[in-house]
Amino acid sequence: MKSSAKKESYSSRTPMEQDKKGQHKKDTSGVGKSNIRRELLSQHGLKQLQTGHNKNTKQDVQSTSQQKRSESEKSLTKRKTSLGKKRPKANPFYQQSLHTWQLWLTAESTLKIFFIVGIVLIPIGMICIYFSEMVQEIVIDYTNCQSSANTKCIDDIKSDTIKLFNETQEINLEKKGRVWDWDKKTKFKNPDNNSLKGLEFDKPIFWQKSIWELDPDDPQNNGLENEDLIVWMRTSALPNFRKLYRIIKGLKKGDYELQIEYNFAVHHKDFRKRVIFSTMSLLGGKNPFLGIYFVLTGLACVLFGAFCLYIHVNYGKRPYKGSLL
Repeated sequence: MKSSAKKESYSSRTPMEQDKKGQHKKDTSGVGKSNIRRELLSQHGLKQLQTGHNKNTKQDVQSTSQQKRSESEKSLTKRKTSLGKKRPKANPFYQQSLHTWQLWLTAESTLKIFFIVGIVLIPIGMICIYFSEMVQEIVIDYTNCQSSANTKCIDDIKSDTIKLFNETQEINLEKKGRVWDWDKKTKFKNPDNNSLKGLEFDKPIFWQKSIWELDPDDPQNNGLENEDLIVWMRTSALPNFRKLYRIIKGLKKGDYELQIEYNFAVHHKDFRKRVIFSTMSLLGGKNPFLGIYFVLTGLACVLFGAFCLYIHVNYGKRPYKGSLL
């Protein structure tokens, strides 16, 4: 009975009500669809806005990066131009790229060096000694000579010439050619105006002449540029030394007399003064010191090389155990 009543009540609805209910359902489904469409449209719009914003931001980033690049390029060009003037030359010396070489010393190479140096120096020293012994000298010591003030001289001899007594021939002594031109231009140079007398130079105690009266006949050999002064002022390395006074070209066989002006006495100080007449060789005057030095140095190199060779042959190939023994 209940089921029939329910069927009847359900079936008792009119077709109009059923149509309205269907329309309501249709209307509600349409509203839901419209809301979904709106949400989709809004999401799509947000996506478009986001993509547009992203595009704008990308463009801004690209523009800023391009500006930075351009600025960096400009700064680099400025630096290059500024450094281009200060940059060193494209040369291995300026660029510090020269090739290097390191000497690697071994026992064989060291022994060769000692023997070669000794073999070369010994003949050179013997040649120097040979040429030094070829030089002939006449040495006259005049430290204790007596004054000739109250005596008569055979002939008057000037300071620049020597006269041959058995003939009337005059022998000239050359003043120039004993010093380097570099000494005259640098160390012993006269003032530009050549006014040595006006500058009032004070002469030393034993000088008989002033500095501007050393050679008045030759202005180029007077004053500080006088060759006698330059030769005497050149410092010697050893206590026994020689000073070249004059150069004689051609001296005939005979008897000669030399008059000397003794201005500075040295006998009370244990010094000696000598006049030396000497010939010349290919190596200059007599000087055995250089040849002896070469020979002794060569002998020392050979002996030391032989000693090192003995040690190398007997002990060089043994394993090292803290000592050679």
